[in-house]
Amino acid sequence: MEGTCGNATGTSAAGVITDGPGDYSASERCFWKITTSADVELKFQSFETEPVLDKLQVWSCEFWSEEMPCTNCDKVLASFDGSLGSFNFTASNAGGGRRCVTVAFYTDPMTQLLGFYGDWSLKCPPPQ
Repeated sequence: MEGTCGNATGTSAAGVITDGPGDYSASERCFWKITTSADVELKFQSFETEPVLDKLQVWSCEFWSEEMPCTNCDKVLASFDGSLGSFNFTASNAGGGRRCVTVAFYTDPMTQLLGFYGDWSLKCPPPQ
């Protein structure tokens, strides 16, 4: 599943998260929703946003149904901004069960930078 600025929602095992080519746009609101019962591993090859004001957040949400997969997003797992280069982050599904991880990108109307490019994959727990 590939998405440019939030065009991806689904239950694939892997995909791409990017704001698109060139600088990102002003006042963007982009969302990627990943439904799974596994951990979600995010690997960013590049990341450059305006510090503090333009940020990428990873949210933990409840899974209600196929029609409403990501609701009650009440817990921010991580928030990223600035010039971070390449890095990894794993959204752990410590509670088990089916849930939704929402990646959200917010920008202000002022400065636009290169943005980010990364991929995500499901990280299954080791056998017990």
